[in-house]
Amino acid sequence: MPEVNSRNFFVGPKTISQRDRFFGRETEITRLTHRLLAERIVLMYSPSGAGKSSLIAAGVLDEFTRVTNAEFHILPTVRLHLTTNGAGHAASPFSQAAVRCLLGSQEAPDGSLPFDSIASLVGYSKEAAAKARGNTEVCLLLVFDQFEECLTLLPDRLDAAAALFDDLSRVLDDENVWALFAIREDLLAPILDLGRRLPTRFRHTFRLDFLRGEDAKVVVEKTLALGGYTLEKNALKELVDDLTLVNVQDQHGNFRWRPGEYVEPLHLQVVWTYILNQLPPGKNLISRQELKRSMAEGIASVSTPGAGLVASVFGGNGECTAPISRVDDALAAYYAGELSRICRGNIEQERDLRFWIEEKLIDAKRTRIPVRQGTEQTDGLENASVEMLYEAYIVRKERRLNAFWYELAHDRLVQPILLDNAKWFEAKLGPVAQRYRRWKQTGKLDRYLLTRRELRTARRQEAIIGHASPGEQEFIQKSRESARRAIVRFWMAIVIPLLFGTGVTAFLAKSKLDAQRLSHLRQFSALRP
Repeated sequence: MPEVNSRNFFVGPKTISQRDRFFGRETEITRLTHRLLAERIVLMYSPSGAGKSSLIAAGVLDEFTRVTNAEFHILPTVRLHLTTNGAGHAASPFSQAAVRCLLGSQEAPDGSLPFDSIASLVGYSKEAAAKARGNTEVCLLLVFDQFEECLTLLPDRLDAAAALFDDLSRVLDDENVWALFAIREDLLAPILDLGRRLPTRFRHTFRLDFLRGEDAKVVVEKTLALGGYTLEKNALKELVDDLTLVNVQDQHGNFRWRPGEYVEPLHLQVVWTYILNQLPPGKNLISRQELKRSMAEGIASVSTPGAGLVASVFGGNGECTAPISRVDDALAAYYAGELSRICRGNIEQERDLRFWIEEKLIDAKRTRIPVRQGTEQTDGLENASVEMLYEAYIVRKERRLNAFWYELAHDRLVQPILLDNAKWFEAKLGPVAQRYRRWKQTGKLDRYLLTRRELRTARRQEAIIGHASPGEQEFIQKSRESARRAIVRFWMAIVIPLLFGTGVTAFLAKSKLDAQRLSHLRQFSALRP
């Protein structure tokens, strides 16, 4: 087969830009554009990882320009990045951050704004309108992406967010100014509360959901064709179904993997970027076999003698509840890369994150479970670390019953996380950590506790890794108690038979002596006159 120059147009775990082709969201783009034109001020919200930023950058802005025949002046998309200069005690640091973002390279080296007359959103909007068409009146479009940062960047300063909304209210009083705001769904309630200050009070909203399975197939087909790749028949359906897998509980309480309805756009980009990067140079036909090859081929090489890795990850019989495929490889590689980026070589921190994810977010049945956010820590992990996992789309944050809860971003992440954790623990922490994980995953069965000899190894290992986690401390304590019981049973097995044998011997000796004495008495009685 002659070599073909193919190109990977999947962007991986980053936002699709306006320069990239965008597929699969045509309906959402059209609906949001028309609603924005009709209502002027629209609040778009979606779950984390659904692709809000990509939808705006690569879809809505182009469609808005096309529909309006370029009669609008679209300002640069605003992100509320705070500098040291802008995060102080100014009345509206977020307004300054918005203007700074709009001005871009015009910012001074010390972070100050170049023109005092436009150092507010109102001033900037008037100046931008004047420059757009020679001081004539022109319609403007303001776009705020990840607008929830007005609450998350300075969580203790609600006055700063309120001041931003007051400035926005003055800007949006001008009926020639349109605005689109994009936020995460978990912060919808407080944003709506602040939105009462705006002219339309955020009455008009638009919810963006995850990518439907059929739309995901369109994305894959068109993006692969754009890069010169072709797929074997039925390979696309199998991989998309794999990405939609969810763990569903039946009426008897048992969990089974079933194809779901939605695909996370981030997972789709990550998986296909990984698959195309793994193809041999010059190959442009992707077969079903290529999609099924996985890390399962190398499982035996990382398992400990006498206890297979498959059994420790997927249960005592070594069978997996979901097939292991290239999807697992790709998501495991993404998970490992994000943890490495967060921890920056700090093995102890990465170890704590991996243990926390596996112990707190995944139960013994390999289903994801939620944990409630605490004041400073969430189930033993600092909230700052949990937020980093959230920003990496490894966990999702939702508001339920007036509280915030964290859980894994998708059921499809459970299996790759367990596989990658198994490899990482084996490489970094040795067999003792593997035994602890097996003990935890099998419902804390006593047969997986450490022996006396392994306890001595554990002490040496504790010195290497710094300190044991609370779960490990419980495991080691249980192992010590089990070892003491084993010693007691050992000595009881020796002492009780020994004492019994000694008692039997003494009893037989006494019986023999008594018999001899009785015989002597009989002889003496016979000799008496």
